[in-house]
Amino acid sequence: MHRATEAGRMARKKRRQNRTKPEKYVYGGAKRIASNMAYFKRYPEKKRAANLVYKALKSGKLIRQPCEACGTTSKVQAHHDDYSKPLNVKWLCQRDHLKHHCELVGQRFRG
Repeated sequence: MHRATEAGRMARKKRRQNRTKPEKYVYGGAKRIASNMAYFKRYPEKKRAANLVYKALKSGKLIRQPCEACGTTSKVQAHHDDYSKPLNVKWLCQRDHLKHHCELVGQRFRG
């Protein structure tokens, strides 16, 4: 019985926290989904490239490599320099990927 009340208490706490967050920050919120759909509608070549990399990884045609900048194997992402060549990617960890994009737009990286 103690577990049931504890689980109920945790569920109520989670619901309270989600009510206080703006909808766009709640996972799967309608605004977030609409924002993603609008972004990929503006940039269909990015969506196509991401889908082709995903399918190639699943089929084994493409194998995830360590980060080209630091060598880590944690949270490695595919970066496209040219979306017309969707399987020609650089493998960068999440931190170095963000750093690379900051350098491309001339912003200072704060990480």
